[in-house]
Amino acid sequence: MRTPLFLLSLLSCLTVAAQTAPFAPDLGIVAPEDAGIVVYDIAAKKEAFAHNRDKEFPYASNVKLITTGAALKHLGRNYTFKTRFYYKPETATLYMKTQGDPTMVMEELWLVANELKNRGVKYIARVVADDYAYGEKGSIPMAGSDGTGRAYNAYLSPFALNYNSVELVFLPGKEGEKAQVFISTPGRHFILEGEVMTVKGKEKKVEILSENTDGRTKLTVSGTIGTELKEGLRKERKIWDPLRHYTDLLMYFMFQAKDVVPDRARLDDSLFDAADGIRYTHESRELFLILTYMNRWSTNFIADAIMYAIGIEKKKDHRAGLAVLKQYAKELTGVEPNIINACGLGTVAQNLLTPGFIIDLMKKEYGNPFAMPDYFATLPVAGEEGTMKKIKADYKHEARFKTGSLSFVTAVSGLMRAKSGRVYLVTLVLNSKKKAYLVPDRDLVLDQIWQAF
Repeated sequence: MRTPLFLLSLLSCLTVAAQTAPFAPDLGIVAPEDAGIVVYDIAAKKEAFAHNRDKEFPYASNVKLITTGAALKHLGRNYTFKTRFYYKPETATLYMKTQGDPTMVMEELWLVANELKNRGVKYIARVVADDYAYGEKGSIPMAGSDGTGRAYNAYLSPFALNYNSVELVFLPGKEGEKAQVFISTPGRHFILEGEVMTVKGKEKKVEILSENTDGRTKLTVSGTIGTELKEGLRKERKIWDPLRHYTDLLMYFMFQAKDVVPDRARLDDSLFDAADGIRYTHESRELFLILTYMNRWSTNFIADAIMYAIGIEKKKDHRAGLAVLKQYAKELTGVEPNIINACGLGTVAQNLLTPGFIIDLMKKEYGNPFAMPDYFATLPVAGEEGTMKKIKADYKHEARFKTGSLSFVTAVSGLMRAKSGRVYLVTLVLNSKKKAYLVPDRDLVLDQIWQAF
């Protein structure tokens, strides 16, 4: 039987109505006024959905989207952080200078020590370091620091090592016995005191007090750990004297039995070009790889160090980096962002951005054929990498997102290929006063966006 024409027309209208029905996401526990969302259709060049587009929210680590673009523009994808060494044989003095390398870890420092030995450095009586790139004190607190010894409060410094933090590993023994405690960084810099006892079950009530003791880092441990924690417990604490920490481990890798306390001095670059000594310049990996790591794991330490590098390279002053970031964003969006740093760390009253600003920023980067591939390639793939690795929703493998989180705040921004196959720029921020951990609510909304578009 043939379907009447009027019925076909009615079915067609219903189909169109179903396709164009307004998107009304379930926000979970979050009130509508505490959510911001913009979905931008790249092919259609228009916003497919917007909610609280121009309302300011604390965007946490989504601030790193600004840092990423500014770094690629002002430093270039192949920029490297350089650390220069010069050894004067007559006095057995090692001179060191850097404008900062936030990616220096102990494995890289071992390579530095090995290279110095291969070039003929056999004994070091004195170390002179120029660590003035970040100011007179040589190190500065991270933004939002609460003064404790926790790793997120680590100092920012030119001579940084292991993000100026140290990892401790606790392994349970038999019930009633002391747990094993390992410090991940070798050498003589650390003083370890106290004990952790093994108890039955899955207990992990371990406390670590980190203190400065004459330039060395004293770690006092206490508490209990359960027998069922077979893989142990890992915790990180800050380093109190970054230059001393760096020097101590370098001397350890040089097989020197005696500690060498570094002297600080302003050193002219010409010293490191002198022909009467041993010279070596260590270079970090390229900036594109550093930005990828920064965004993949949302590393605050690297973000602020990149901001300082931009200030030094463009204005000869690390403090100018923040202004350069703001100017970069203003040139792209017409709006100067309300940010206090490059990493997004701070209180819920700081680093305030609007969903519209984030979308406009990403639109400009997506529309730049030269910058676009590098910019979005630094963002982690959902279900595969970094802070997005645990995603198991339907949009797994179909999105590249920069995440951000603070207590009572979660944000995510980037590219998504929706269920329809169309590609969208997406930004989402939730700011709840009721719930501190909002990742499940974030994922609920993201899955709805993927399904609807």
